[in-house]
Amino acid sequence: MAARNREEIIKLNIKYSQLLSQEDRLKGEVKTLTDENDFYKKKNAEFEAENAKLNKEIAQTIQKIDINYLLKEVDIEDLKLLAQSNKMMTSALHNMLGKWDSIAKIDGGSE
Repeated sequence: MAARNREEIIKLNIKYSQLLSQEDRLKGEVKTLTDENDFYKKKNAEFEAENAKLNKEIAQTIQKIDINYLLKEVDIEDLKLLAQSNKMMTSALHNMLGKWDSIAKIDGGSE
């Protein structure tokens, strides 16, 4: 029985030693994985910031494309004609206001 207990103690000591070695190895793995996870968290934050910047640039580019498309629809000759028409309308309005002032002075002077 003593020999049996002795064998059992030896087996348990071997198992205990194996478990201690396994614990040390697993602690090392946990440290490695934790460090690696922290590294990837930092990288992920950098990528998220870069993605936000790129999404903003994409939105601006899409707006520029939309504006360019609208500008292609604008006919320069039509704009020139509108500007000329606007200039003539402004001139006619100034002439009319000048005549109105003349009439107002005549009517105002006769009272």
